[in-house]
Amino acid sequence: MRDAVEVPGRSRPNEHHGEARVLLAFDKFRGSATARELARAGASTAREAGIEADEAPMSDGGEGFLDALLLPGDSWQRSEVTGALGRPVEASWLLRSGPATRGEITGGETTGEETTAFLEAAEVIGLERLGGAAENDAVGATTRGIGELVAAALSAGATTIVLGVGGSATTDGGAGALAALAEHGLARPGLAEHGFAEHRLARPGQADHGLAATGGTGARLLATGGTGARLVVACDVSVRFLDAARIFAPQKGALPGQVGFLTDRLERLVARYQVSFGVDVAAIPGSGAAGGLAGGLAAIGAELVPGARLVAGEISLDSRVARSDLVVTGEGRLDATSFAGKVVGTVINMAGAKGVPAVIVAGQVGEDALCNWERSPGMPAARVISLAEIYGMDRSLREPLRCVEQVLRDELSRLDSSYQRGTRH
Repeated sequence: MRDAVEVPGRSRPNEHHGEARVLLAFDKFRGSATARELARAGASTAREAGIEADEAPMSDGGEGFLDALLLPGDSWQRSEVTGALGRPVEASWLLRSGPATRGEITGGETTGEETTAFLEAAEVIGLERLGGAAENDAVGATTRGIGELVAAALSAGATTIVLGVGGSATTDGGAGALAALAEHGLARPGLAEHGFAEHRLARPGQADHGLAATGGTGARLLATGGTGARLVVACDVSVRFLDAARIFAPQKGALPGQVGFLTDRLERLVARYQVSFGVDVAAIPGSGAAGGLAGGLAAIGAELVPGARLVAGEISLDSRVARSDLVVTGEGRLDATSFAGKVVGTVINMAGAKGVPAVIVAGQVGEDALCNWERSPGMPAARVISLAEIYGMDRSLREPLRCVEQVLRDELSRLDSSYQRGTRH
């Protein structure tokens, strides 16, 4: 078990209620447990101990994005679109009608009646959906299905589209998505014939089919294509467009030579998006999310926002943290990126700002995570627990929910003692 100096917390019980309360705000343990399953397991353990539990499954835009945002009254939709490897897939998405008044989607302002579509890129082009990197075609994987899904949402009457990106198999810079949008008429006249109608991307030794630059400054598809729709992209990383292949393509099965080719292809796309749409996607933080899909959509007018922050705003996480006596968060592997705008960092920063103690429960804890955390100015402290270190790698992967329940029994038994204000351990 790894411990860090605890943030000072309030005396218990919380001043807002008479019963101790714990907030369970997990991200997924990829491949072994969903965020909702983890929150439910933690909540069950808390209630057994007579502690009030608040389940708040989280997502940074990757797998579990829709589940984290689901509200009563939302309507599940299904659409058949093109998967990452060109085969048809059925993708689920959410449609919500009513006033949009919260979080990153509206900037906190009431916008009146809205029809909002929530889409999850992993439903269409997720690497896990393919069965992992070994089953992927890292060069040929396309985001075409994302453009088709956006078109389906617009056809259903969506005035705002919120797309969560993360866990993708692709590194096509969003060219496939833009091609599909152009083919659905969501482009200025002539755009399709000047390059974005053909979604197939060049491979080493081939001509750069489908990526010819348009003449003139171009236009933003969703902003000026007659739809009036707003597109918000919830990014799981802040990586920029030209770094996407170097950092993430190897995880998607790309060989070293392919990484170089993919980077060159992204460089050509930067130039062509600049000419076509007047947008320098290379300069936009988060534009490298989903292999540059976020950048391609930014070129046509999408707004890129941190996914964890968007979800937190939509589920009113800040006020829920304030009403809690202990916050528990975690993910499958805690690493150097975990505190840079992802779920764990977002949650513990909120807890630190409210003076609420936090516990991080991770399947594995990398040394780079702790080093990065220690070097991050202003990062709140929290108790960090590695399931693999306590139960071994095999059991932590096979029985993550039981492991979480066991460690939380121990942690919750300390709620009235070691989590008092100013206590260190």
